[in-house]
Amino acid sequence: MEGERREKRLATSTHLYAAGLQRRSSAGADRRVPAPLEPSAKPGGARGRMSGGGSSGNRRKLDAVYSALSEHNLPQAIKLSLRKDICNWDETKALRAHALQRLLRVDEALQLAREVASKTPTDVLVLEPLKNVFINSVRTPLTPHR
Repeated sequence: MEGERREKRLATSTHLYAAGLQRRSSAGADRRVPAPLEPSAKPGGARGRMSGGGSSGNRRKLDAVYSALSEHNLPQAIKLSLRKDICNWDETKALRAHALQRLLRVDEALQLAREVASKTPTDVLVLEPLKNVFINSVRTPLTPHR
C-alpha cells in the first residue's frame, strides 16, 4: 500500500516537473508554483536584435538602475540611467521615464515614453515600464479622476 502511494507521488511530481511546475514541500503540498527559469531562459538572454541590454554584460550595467528603482531612490535611478554607455537604450529610457513619472515629472516622462513607444518595442523589459508610465500618468494626484 505504502509503495503504491510512493509511486503515485513520484509519478505526479515527475509529471509536474515535466510540465514546468513543481510542488511545494510539506505545508503547501497541494499548491503548484512555477519552476525557476533556466539561466538561458531568463529575460535578457539570447535574443536577436536587442533594444538595449540583452547580454549578461549589458544586464549588469542596468542592475544599478533596477536596484535604485526598487529602493525608491528615484533621483539616483535617473542619474544612473544617464550614463553614456546605456543612456540610448530603449530599456534605459523606459526605466528613466518610469522614474520621472514617479517623481511627478509627468510631462518629461510622457515625452520620453512616447519617444520609445514610437520605435514599436517588443521587449517585455521595455513594455512594462512604458505601460506603467502611460497608465499612471493619467492618475497622478494633480489631475482629477474621471
